[in-house]
Amino acid sequence: MHGAAILTVGVIIMKILGFFYKIPLGNILGDEGYSMFMGAYSIYYIFFTLATAGLPVALSRLVAEADANGRAKQEEKTFRVALVTFSLLGLVFASIMFFFPDWLAAVYLENPDAGPSIRAMAPAILLVCIVSAYRGYCQGNGNMLPTTVDEVLEVLFKVVAGLVIAVLVLRS
Repeated sequence: MHGAAILTVGVIIMKILGFFYKIPLGNILGDEGYSMFMGAYSIYYIFFTLATAGLPVALSRLVAEADANGRAKQEEKTFRVALVTFSLLGLVFASIMFFFPDWLAAVYLENPDAGPSIRAMAPAILLVCIVSAYRGYCQGNGNMLPTTVDEVLEVLFKVVAGLVIAVLVLRS
């Protein structure tokens, strides 16, 4: 119940932050800039989903099982392997977003101007993957606080990414 309460508070904070950043961001960016942000975010979200869908949950189950059986070394080894795997996956996806943003923007968004916005969001994929490994490990040990903090920080990162994109749009 304690973990569920922590997650509930986190969801409430995320929804409030999401509400307060979307409207001002849309006003700052204007229609064209906001469409670039949303396009970049849709590419980011595809890679985010591919990189994190189910992986932290699977890790948490493996860690919880090792913990329940008193296998501390297996728990640590599982985490180390997952951290390397998640990091490599994040590096691959971040590299695609960083080195091929114009191609992604032209082919998938049909908006070549969104390339710089996609590049601005590339580092987030690497960070999200690394944090997902820690999130799965903590959840496997029954600690939900890092998951909540992580989710709130993800929303805050979206705000920062939106502001970076706003600067890029206003410069052009």
